[in-house]
Amino acid sequence: MSTIRQLPFETISAIVNHIDNPHDLYQCTLTNTAFYKVTNPKLWHDPTKVKKLSYYDFVHILVNDRQKKHNLRSLPLGHYIRRLDLTMVFGDSKMKAAIVLLFAYTPLLEIVTIASIRPIDASDRLPPDPMRTIDEMSGRSFYLVPEFLPILCPRLREIAVTGFNDDFLKNLGNCRQLRTLDLDDLFFDNSYDGLASLRNCPLNSFFMNSNMWKASNNIRDLQQLTRLSTLDITTMDEETDELVEQLLFTSPQPSNDIAFPRLETLRIFCQFGQGMSTHALVHILTTYSKLQELYTKVFNLSIIQGHVLPHLRSLTLIDEGLTSKEVIHSWIKACPGLIDFSYKSDRDSDDDDENLYHDTSDMHRIRSVGLLEARRF
Repeated sequence: MSTIRQLPFETISAIVNHIDNPHDLYQCTLTNTAFYKVTNPKLWHDPTKVKKLSYYDFVHILVNDRQKKHNLRSLPLGHYIRRLDLTMVFGDSKMKAAIVLLFAYTPLLEIVTIASIRPIDASDRLPPDPMRTIDEMSGRSFYLVPEFLPILCPRLREIAVTGFNDDFLKNLGNCRQLRTLDLDDLFFDNSYDGLASLRNCPLNSFFMNSNMWKASNNIRDLQQLTRLSTLDITTMDEETDELVEQLLFTSPQPSNDIAFPRLETLRIFCQFGQGMSTHALVHILTTYSKLQELYTKVFNLSIIQGHVLPHLRSLTLIDEGLTSKEVIHSWIKACPGLIDFSYKSDRDSDDDDENLYHDTSDMHRIRSVGLLEARRF
């Protein structure tokens, strides 16, 4: 009769693949040598998810492990790590040094998330001013994402960071497997020249949340990302129509030469600009035939006639003006594939009818019966 010590590698791998609880995985490493060799890489795959250690202690473990010789495994612990979720504090230079060292010991890292927070003090009780920089709000030096991260971890596939500088952007070109990039500048003013380096990355999804950046200044850099299926940007641009025509089309308007032929999800929000016109909205939806989800700000949405947009699944419109239910219903009828539709007016009013949400059953009745009062938010 076979014993657990005689189980083949394939059987042990099948067992371990069905275990997700960190405590159970740890117990597996104590079973025998074979289980240890299979389980240990999975246990260390995403250590920040299961270990409640300070970053200093974490780095200490990796440094000490690197200096030891192990008979049960050929790689240092840091080489098993594929994902890290970190939170950095402004002004903590020791934390920055520890995290830089952490990346130096995790060269095979594939997914990283870095959130940035400020120490809480009395000034945090004041309402934030969107026109003030982080330096002005915190009264201290702004804490940056380590600019050498893309060089230390060239195998990164997904990056989500808050607070970065231009050197970090320029080094992103070193990540030749990067598929998803999520950037939040936290009011920090950059030149964004480093976005040009993204031409070396096979990006599928690009997210930018910025109160200091104008996308119109980097049209060429963004248009080189022709593989994008998701484009989600928040900018300071003032002319939404002009921005979308320049960004989404490769030749002067009117044009059907689209810049992102694989685009399925589009979110464009110009914080200080006027909303998109109905004409520009229709132009996008009729030329981007693969687009399934759209979120944007519009201005005085009007009735759509003579168009059928079967590819659209989700539509969210924030209107700086005010429109009628007849207009909204015309859009629902023009998009027979919609499963989610939201409309909100930014105009100051006490009228709840300005904020409407329609689910699948509502839209089906609108298409088949006619006007129907939508369920309100």
